[in-house]
Formats: sequence, C-alpha cells, structure tokens
Amino acid sequence: VKRGAFLAGAFAGSCAAVAALVWPVAWTALLACRTAESYVQTDLYVGTCRDALCGWLSVCAPVASLALAAYRNARSGARLGLRFFWWFALLAPAAAAFAGFFVRDGSWLGLSGWDPALDWRLAVPALGVLMQLFVFAAASVSLAAVLPPAAAAVFSLLMPAFGFFAAGLCASGALPLRAVGALLPDTQAFWFADFLAGGGRVPAGDAILSAAYCAAWCGAALIPGCILFGKRDL
Repeated sequence: VKRGAFLAGAFAGSCAAVAALVWPVAWTALLACRTAESYVQTDLYVGTCRDALCGWLSVCAPVASLALAAYRNARSGARLGLRFFWWFALLAPAAAAFAGFFVRDGSWLGLSGWDPALDWRLAVPALGVLMQLFVFAAASVSLAAVLPPAAAAVFSLLMPAFGFFAAGLCASGALPLRAVGALLPDTQAFWFADFLAGGGRVPAGDAILSAAYCAAWCGAALIPGCILFGKRDL
C-alpha cells in the first residue's frame, strides 16, 4: 500500500467516525427541539405544551441502544461503544418517525396525517459541525505522520482554538500576524446557529462557501502530511 493511500485511508476513516458521531447528535437536537414547549392548536386543545411523548422517545432511544449494545457485547463480544452508536443511529430517526403519528399534545394524527414536525433548519448547523470535525481530522492525520498520535491530536485541537480566540487580533494586527491567522482554520466559518435566530435560515451561499473552505483546508493540511510521511523512515 502506498503511503499516500495509507494516509488518505486514515483520513477517510476518521471522517466516517466523526460522521457516525454527528448523525445521532443531530437527531437528538431535532427531537429536543420538538419536545420543547411550543404553541399547539387542535380541535381539543389550544395553547402551549411540551411534547411529552417525543421527550420519552428521546430518552428511551439511547437507553435502548445501550441495552442492545450490552446484549451483543455479552453474547458475541462486540464492541460496546461501536454497537451503541450503530443502534442509536437507527433508533433516533425511528423515534422521530414514530412521533410523527402524534400531535405535540399527544393526539393521534393517523397514518395519512403523519408529520414529524421537526425543525429541519437544525440540519445545516450540524453539517457545519461535521465540516469543522473534518478539518480537525485532516490536521490530526497530517500531524500524526510526523508526531505521536496523542501529540498530533493535541496540536490539531489547539489550532482551531487559537484561531477562534485570536481571530479579532489577527484581523487587525500586523501583516505577519494576519498571515498566521489566515493559515489557521477559521472555526467561525462553520458556525451557522446564529442565522437561525428569530426564525431565520442559513443562506445557501454561506453553506457552500464553508464547504469549499473545508475542502480547501483539508487538502492543504493533507498534502504536506503525505509529503512528510513519504519521506519518513519507518
């Protein structure tokens, strides 16, 4: 296996791992948003209420996932954490689908009236978090080509942290300082939650630019990593 392919495979595996993490977290946010108190108007009830059924489903999904993962671990030795995320990735959207047969006040909608009533605007901030984690994975994999894995992870985490806290200083400082700030990953470029205030939506152009920035930064991080790894004496 060529060293460049090995590094690319490590990056792809890291991206798959963080995607498996963000998927259930995003569904948890969607379920929590539906569970929160909101205004409901039906033939039997008018006013604000919490979706108690969705709340119970939100709690039962991870509990059931953990129970199933523990069962598989006891029977066949399957990895507990991995099985938990697999089950949760399936049960979280299943819980949302089941809640769609009921109104927030618990009234039955019927098969023809199915409506999950989820705030799909939250999916875009989840994608932003995923892109940020892709950048972290690219930096970690690239640095791991020349550093121990633990040290590579620490430096990869410090880079966006420093870029976030020093963004204002780098933008108004001298040219060398601005150059350093431009080379660090911009965490704010992947934060879309502010757009949702007051019922707003994330502009498509901003999401596309953030995706392009993510791809460019990942490529810029992986290319020197492949070069250094190719010259490393193993």
